[in-house]
Amino acid sequence: MGWWGKILDWFNQEPAMPFSLDPEVPPIKVKGKGATGSYSPGAQEEAGTTGESEQGSSKPGILQKVGSFFSRKGKGDEGARGPAPEEPSVAPDLDKNLLTVRRILHTDRNSDVIIREFLLPVGKGIRAAFVFIDGMVNLRAVNADILRPLLDPDFAARLARGLAAGNVEKLFPAAATTLHDSMRKVVTETLMGNLALFVDGLGKALVVDVKGWEKRPISEPVTERVVIGPHEAFAETLKVNITMLRRILRTPDLICELLEVGKVTHTQVAIFHIEHITNPRLVNEVKRRISSIKASYVAESAILDQLIDVPRFWMVPHAVLTERPDRFAGAVAEGYVGIMVDHSPFGLVVPITIADFFSSAEDIYLRPPAPTFLKLIRASGMLATLILPGLYIAAVTFHHEMIPSVLLQAIAASKEGVPTPTPLAVFAGELGFDFIREAGVRVPSPVGPTIGIVGALLIGDAAVRASLLAPVTVIIIAVTAVASFTIPNQDVATLVRIFKYVFIVAGSTFGILGIGLLLYVVGVYLCSLRSFGVPIVAPVIAGGPSARDVVARRAVWKMEHRPRFLRPEGIRRQPPVSRTWTLARPLRPCKRK
Repeated sequence: MGWWGKILDWFNQEPAMPFSLDPEVPPIKVKGKGATGSYSPGAQEEAGTTGESEQGSSKPGILQKVGSFFSRKGKGDEGARGPAPEEPSVAPDLDKNLLTVRRILHTDRNSDVIIREFLLPVGKGIRAAFVFIDGMVNLRAVNADILRPLLDPDFAARLARGLAAGNVEKLFPAAATTLHDSMRKVVTETLMGNLALFVDGLGKALVVDVKGWEKRPISEPVTERVVIGPHEAFAETLKVNITMLRRILRTPDLICELLEVGKVTHTQVAIFHIEHITNPRLVNEVKRRISSIKASYVAESAILDQLIDVPRFWMVPHAVLTERPDRFAGAVAEGYVGIMVDHSPFGLVVPITIADFFSSAEDIYLRPPAPTFLKLIRASGMLATLILPGLYIAAVTFHHEMIPSVLLQAIAASKEGVPTPTPLAVFAGELGFDFIREAGVRVPSPVGPTIGIVGALLIGDAAVRASLLAPVTVIIIAVTAVASFTIPNQDVATLVRIFKYVFIVAGSTFGILGIGLLLYVVGVYLCSLRSFGVPIVAPVIAGGPSARDVVARRAVWKMEHRPRFLRPEGIRRQPPVSRTWTLARPLRPCKRK
């Protein structure tokens, strides 16, 4: 074996397995620092390691040490502790159930876990207890709808018979009740604000829905304000948000499926689609991604958006984030899939396309010419935010022939006495305005707009008076800042603000050629992206009548088709003639006699 073969063998060495893969080969204990468990000699021989003894006495290589260090499981990981213990189930013995609950919920330190034991007035009395979290249940409902009926002998007898038969859905007509035999499920439901009722002698627990924590009322949207249209936004309670959506989409075909994500948060996620309209493959893909999440903390829609995002798709938003129920409902009716997360006032709509970058919630409520014009304004604002500073630097630094002579003389006269180079001045000005914008967001809302306006005026005027910036440079920075506010999607606006600096560097280094090449790269990158199987640029390349509806808003009675790129089961929104009154004979004014 030559030296090259020895090097390849050294790189191909695999570390010993921390556990036995072959049950026929007895594991050999490994001693020493960092070695835990055992490994199988047969597995090591199959890995192709040569020149080592079967007991694994040879020292691991450098790559083995590095690989074992990075693949070492955490102290609290299940893999480091061996197989996970079996989930406890609800036992017939009440004392055992309460002991398990006290152990899981740490009642010795958690003062808000309430456990109340009492006797059901049946015969000599049946021991029972209920468990709930103080502050998460409606105490009036607990006293009036649960505790008071339980102290009634007739109701207690019916409860005992119903629990024995497993039929308790109608025992508490004022609340939803379910039976569970898994202690993990019972504890999870308790942590969600429900009440768990344990009865001695019964191997199941009765869970009663009596949620009653304090919640924020429905308010106006903050990030998507409109002049025409509803003025209500989602709240942080999932049931309230589902109710708001049901009020708009009053169809039995609206499907709401609940999933649970987060090992620590156990957050409920609702997936909405309309049967016989939404593509089933799209729905299955959304459910597959969400159900496959193994993260510990998922408590907001933005976090879930990142978890269902494709890794190479991080530069562009993956879903439409909206706080408006009307926009959410309109997207679901079009064939999109809607996602809601408990504790979040924002909903997700997937997939996303380039048309959503310029769309606003108010577009549907305006007459046809206005939305198209506003979309062009937003697209122009995005393009100006992206390339205007870099284009100005390229024209002033490299391409003087692009500027009219009169304007060039004015720019040169304004820059007279300014020692700062144009690229550095533009970069510093844009960075300073971003400082002011971020400061205006973080300070209290009554003071924020004042700091933004006054700060920009004072700093800009002081920079011009101190001959640090030319007046034309201040104008370019101000136009770029105003144009950035025309972008309705906050994720896209942040992305454009970041890439603005890349175009500044390209314009100051390579001129117009650098900006053109960078625009080409961005365009090719956008054309290569897909959101849940749908190309980002689908509205531009799909064609057909549905593309005209997405790119340029038409009259409502002319929008007959849903977007073709979604492949919906129901492609038509409405029949060819939706205004049937036009088919009748029009009324004519009466003639004078």
